[in-house]
Amino acid sequence: MVGAQLLVLLGAWLGVTTESEASSARDPSLFLRRYLHDPLQVEPFNATASALRCRFWDASVRGLSNTQLRHVEANLTAATLTAQAIVPVLQINGQYSIQGSMMFIPVQGNGPFNINATGLTANAYAQLEHDSRT
Repeated sequence: MVGAQLLVLLGAWLGVTTESEASSARDPSLFLRRYLHDPLQVEPFNATASALRCRFWDASVRGLSNTQLRHVEANLTAATLTAQAIVPVLQINGQYSIQGSMMFIPVQGNGPFNINATGLTANAYAQLEHDSRT
C-alpha cells in the first residue's frame, strides 16, 4: 500500500493529473516551471567568515525558470528519491556591504554585485518516510 501511495504522490509531484498535463511526464521540467518564476526575490541576509562581515540586500535571482530536470528516480524498496537538475544560466544581482579583515589586511566596500554562472548541476537525494497519519 505504501508503494502505491508513493506512486500517486510522485504522479502528483510530476504534475500528471489530466491528459492535458501528460506532457509533464515526458518532460518533468515543465512541472518545475509552474513554481520557478523569474526573478526570485531574496530576503536580505548576513554572512560571516572569520573576521569578515557581509550584508546582502535587494538581491534577485534570474534563470531558475529555465531549470531542466534531467533525472528523477524513486526506489520504493529503499524509500529513496534522487533527482538531478541543470540550470543553464543563473544571474544574481543585488547590493552588498563588507567590512573586516582578511589575513590582517583591512577590507571594506559596498555597492552593487553581479554573479553570472553557467552550467550549474544540482543533485538531490531524499530518504522518504511513511507518515502514519495518512
